Amino acid sequence: MSDGYYDEFLDSDDLEESTLAKLPSWVNPKNSSQKAYEAIEELKKVKQQFIRKHGLKSQYTTKSTYQISKADVARLVGSEPQPLFNSCSYSGLLKRYLDDVNKELDASRERRIRNKGGLRQKKKDELVKELQETKVNNDRLLVDTIDTVYERTINNLPLDVKRKLGLI
Repeated sequence: MSDGYYDEFLDSDDLEESTLAKLPSWVNPKNSSQKAYEAIEELKKVKQQFIRKHGLKSQYTTKSTYQISKADVARLVGSEPQPLFNSCSYSGLLKRYLDDVNKELDASRERRIRNKGGLRQKKKDELVKELQETKVNNDRLLVDTIDTVYERTINNLPLDVKRKLGLI
């Protein structure tokens, strides 16, 4: 579809306002804050994809695999991390936003590690142990059920049948 198709429904001013409305108040297209914000969002998507694909704790040996560093953001913006995160008017808010994103990524990593779903995530030793425990538990439950049914049947028999069977 061409750009002219959207022009029939919305003015170009409306499109720009809708994209700017999603940005935090400290983001300004006149300085590098918008580039830094977009770099953090892009890195956040990459880190979330990594977290979705890796569920073992051993795959998170370094923080760089699931956390966003100031140097990564500065590299994407095209500047140095020191002035970007320390000497600009928006530096405090940018640091706070980066910390919030990193906390969110860490929480999703923790959830991913805790929620091991399916048999493919478990190791063979764990599966064998779980199967053996299940078999023992099932055998115990079977014996308990048979004993309960037998006792209930004996207790429900009439007195004359119990005498003939020699149970009394």
